[in-house]
Amino acid sequence: MTAFDVSERRIWDGRAESHARTFARLRARTVPALLDAAAAGRGTRLLGAAAAV
Repeated sequence: MTAFDVSERRIWDGRAESHARTFARLRARTVPALLDAAAAGRGTRLLGAAAAV
């Protein structure tokens, strides 16, 4: 494991519960609509990109 990996694990450790209560609930509603708008169906390959603020 690299120093970067160790740092990322330390930063994100314990954040899953908070994410589940907030952004995961938001994504559950928005992602399906985005996939529909992109006409992405079974077998479609997509590149996911995310940014944290």
